[in-house]
Amino acid sequence: MWIETKTEMEETSRSRASFSRQVLDGVMLCTGDMEHLDKHIQDMSFVLQLPVWGLRGVARVILANNPLSGALILAALYWDSPWQGLLGTLGVLASTLTAVIIGQDSADVAGGLHGFNGMLVSLLMGVFSSAGDWYWWLLLPVILGSAT
Repeated sequence: MWIETKTEMEETSRSRASFSRQVLDGVMLCTGDMEHLDKHIQDMSFVLQLPVWGLRGVARVILANNPLSGALILAALYWDSPWQGLLGTLGVLASTLTAVIIGQDSADVAGGLHGFNGMLVSLLMGVFSSAGDWYWWLLLPVILGSAT
């Protein structure tokens, strides 16, 4: 009877260890620069790759290269000021799409190196605009400024 209890305890501890290992592996998938995500979306369409490139560009503002960090930053920006969130999103998309259209290095575009400049330009244009929030005529200069 003692041997059976010992075997059951060992199995229970193994299942807990495997569960904690699975949780740790799941957390590790979200850390670093998430290279596995790049490998996963590499063969997908451009429309599915663009959000990841954009989120990497948002994360580059704080010198990170993780799309999850970019999503958290963008969510915080939308939470604080939806207008600034909209401007930042437009800036990242405009600069990333411009880089794709003019044929910049695909590794730089995928890493978000072109997106973060557009985001910074668009956010600064929104902050220093004398017209205030929700001034719709500001969207065109934001897109053009971010694209350049």
